[in-house]
Amino acid sequence: MGKYDQQNEDLHATVTKAGIGARIDYEAAEHEVTVEIPAGRLIFDPTDDGAWRLDLERDYDGGWAVRENILTGIGIEYAVPVVQGLLRWFQAGQMGAST
Repeated sequence: MGKYDQQNEDLHATVTKAGIGARIDYEAAEHEVTVEIPAGRLIFDPTDDGAWRLDLERDYDGGWAVRENILTGIGIEYAVPVVQGLLRWFQAGQMGAST
């Protein structure tokens, strides 16, 4: 088992239990948890302190993706409310998402 595997398994279980579709990407160096959203992907990147850095990754027409850090130090107890809030934000047409 990798360094962050249990941490990501716990996050994945918490998010999916709340009805949010998520997957663990085992191809990334640190095995990230990804949630697909209208504006791209929310990527929970594990950190050594047991929390996650939350990045937004968007694809562009040229076939490349840009990844921006939007929050740092998210504990597991905040993952679901953060994703739910961002989903509402995107669905309202904010931050580059269309309704």
